Amino acid sequence: MSVRERNQSPNNSLHRHGRARVRVIAPDQARLWRSALLALGVLASGLVMLTSAGSVRAQTLTPVSQAIAHPWGLAFLNSRQALVTERGGKLWRVNLQDGALTQISGLPDDLEAGGQGGLLDVLVAPDQSVFLCYTAAAKGGRQTAIFKGRLESARLDGTTIHRVTPAANTSYHFGCRLGLGPQGQLFATSGERGQRDLVQNPSNGIGAVLRLNQDGSVPRDNPFYPSAVYSYGHRNPQGLAVHPITGQVWITEHGPKGGDELNALVSGGNYGWPLVSYGDEYRGGKVGTGRTDLDGGEGPRWYWTPSIAPSGLAFDGQGGLYVGALKYQLLLKMSLDANGKVTQQDVVFQGDIGRVRDVRLGPDGRLYLLNDARNGRVWRLDP
Repeated sequence: MSVRERNQSPNNSLHRHGRARVRVIAPDQARLWRSALLALGVLASGLVMLTSAGSVRAQTLTPVSQAIAHPWGLAFLNSRQALVTERGGKLWRVNLQDGALTQISGLPDDLEAGGQGGLLDVLVAPDQSVFLCYTAAAKGGRQTAIFKGRLESARLDGTTIHRVTPAANTSYHFGCRLGLGPQGQLFATSGERGQRDLVQNPSNGIGAVLRLNQDGSVPRDNPFYPSAVYSYGHRNPQGLAVHPITGQVWITEHGPKGGDELNALVSGGNYGWPLVSYGDEYRGGKVGTGRTDLDGGEGPRWYWTPSIAPSGLAFDGQGGLYVGALKYQLLLKMSLDANGKVTQQDVVFQGDIGRVRDVRLGPDGRLYLLNDARNGRVWRLDP
């Protein structure tokens, strides 16, 4: 299997961490999964069975926007308008009432799309500053970069405030999810770019989650100051959300062949890649030391084997954490207890809109999603 994001049909069950159960919406869906598992001979005691008990309430997916080619990130300007990135290098303002699109100019001059890279995430701060995470052309290849600007009419006026070094001559694993912490610091994920030998060094930004002030400077209380790195040992994190009560940053990240992870971040934490993993190498064999835990490191709150290719992450403000999935075309709801332990996993929908790229909680309290397709759109999940 290549390093590109997986898009195969489901041929295995979702794995578990701890004692939580996997549940689906309807009995017929559970029967289909069980039949597929039995046919493939992969049903085993170590895998979670799918049942329909306690299913989440059925909801409706409503298209909100006109078509956008491979949308990647979504952020709300207000209750009526949102910004959506197009991976190929365009930024759109979406009218949430009629779906109309307005293209925004003033994007970074060094933006270079290709492979998994391009114009990726977008974030709107409370003061209406707009942050973009994108792949920038650089000497030696490309790098994950962060741009900050102000939106004036249909144009951004701003500058790039951070570039992850070193650049790499690869076209995958850029990370590039953005979020704001409770004190206003900017968090950004940075993938490992296939540069495994750099990931366990927190002095660089490869395979890490970064923490910056909004002007691009590094907070003095960062764990590895003057490095921007907040946590390290990550592979390719494409989901980031901040817990609405605790303020803790949570991420989802792609594993290799299996071993996708849901992680709750601690300052200075080492999450193990490429020394340990719940997944295997694409070519076969164990990753790194062959272990799943790292002495002195942090373990995942949940993992998925086989991989679901998670992308997009959002809290709903009521204890629910929603995970988008590219490979299985899923939206999952993870229920957490007061200590942040995952107690249950539910499938909200599967296959309805294809590959789920992003998940966001809107100003109206409803979930909004992007589907990764040539004619992708903004979708709203309605009761």
